Amino acid sequence: SFLPFWSPDSQSLGFFVDRRLKRIDLASGVVRTLADLPGASGRGGTWNSAGTIVFAPSSDGSPLYRVSADGGEASPVTRLEAGHRTHRYPQFLPDGHHFIFFARTTDGQGIYLGSIDSFETRRVLDSDGSVVFAPPDYVLFGRNGALLAQRFDLKEMTPRGNPIPVA
Repeated sequence: SFLPFWSPDSQSLGFFVDRRLKRIDLASGVVRTLADLPGASGRGGTWNSAGTIVFAPSSDGSPLYRVSADGGEASPVTRLEAGHRTHRYPQFLPDGHHFIFFARTTDGQGIYLGSIDSFETRRVLDSDGSVVFAPPDYVLFGRNGALLAQRFDLKEMTPRGNPIPVA
């Protein structure tokens, strides 16, 4: 398996294997295929409490997709705007509608904000890789070889203050 991610109740794991997004229910051990991947392997996923999974189906040239945690037809939830090369490593924010993700663009790379309700995205931070939400209101990300923590206003969906070096 590659890049596993937890269900909100920690009873299941989503993961990528054999060009598919799959789910294993830990109590029963039952494995289900949720979606086929157009690329060689997935690049991260996130699962909200309403049963929606947002995932990156391939390593390059792909937007993010959404699918039900019970499986079904996957559909794009972001678009590769002009200059965007790939979207990957999504993570839901506590409201379960907004998510943050890493994007490579012709202008560099960074962390973007998206929503399952709209294709609109916006850059929120410069970063060299994936981002992790850390309750109650921080995001952790890498920049110039350092791990940084940044406060994140969950009402305005914007970073606050300056990043703090963690490691």
